[in-house]
Amino acid sequence: MHSLKQNSSLAHPDSYREVRAKRGNTFFMKHCVYIIFSKSLDKFYVGETSDLTKRLEEHKAGFYVNSFTSKTNDWILFFKIDCQNISQAFKIERHIKDMKSTKYIHNLREYPEIVIKLKNKYN
Repeated sequence: MHSLKQNSSLAHPDSYREVRAKRGNTFFMKHCVYIIFSKSLDKFYVGETSDLTKRLEEHKAGFYVNSFTSKTNDWILFFKIDCQNISQAFKIERHIKDMKSTKYIHNLREYPEIVIKLKNKYN
């Protein structure tokens, strides 16, 4: 079995060209914003993807070599927001990152109305 790190022939696994080559027209695919948590780091990571299972696997395996998530392999899914398309996912992801707040991340899970407002704002 070969590692996930050997699968990428491009400089960055999230490059636009690679995504299009693997997934076709991603703009209309179902995307989600995901928040993962590492107990060992006591930190959250926010991202977006059209394949959450694969992306979580990649984070746990250290696929993104020089990234923040490669520091540990104990990432677990904390929360997920299903989005209409990649554009909405990018905007919601950016919004959450710009908040720079652990409390806000916890509130997203605790208060579903926040997610509804985000989806409406970035529709």
